[in-house]
Amino acid sequence: MDEQLIQILYEYGWLVVIIIAMLGYLLWVIKRKGKTAALIELREMAYSLMLIAEKRFAEGEGCFKMDWVIDRFYPAMPNTLKFIITRDDAKTFLQTIYDEARDYLDDGVLNDSN
Repeated sequence: MDEQLIQILYEYGWLVVIIIAMLGYLLWVIKRKGKTAALIELREMAYSLMLIAEKRFAEGEGCFKMDWVIDRFYPAMPNTLKFIITRDDAKTFLQTIYDEARDYLDDGVLNDSN
């Protein structure tokens, strides 16, 4: 059991460090700049997680990618937001910003052309 835990930490330790750093930075932003800035930071964290998922999973594994992102995004949200935002709301938010980013990247304009 101990060897399995060590192996998991060895393989995914970098991810734990990244998530802890993002959480710490997010809490600092909330205290320093307020909740609006924190929402912007959440969006940026979501983009970062989406990029990591794109690199980790193969083409056609979209549902696995989104589940992976949600599994890391929702726990990273401040507890104050979790009172008003459910996991399903977070999934809707993530899907919306993914669709917006994809739409923007196809021709440089947000015009529902994807």
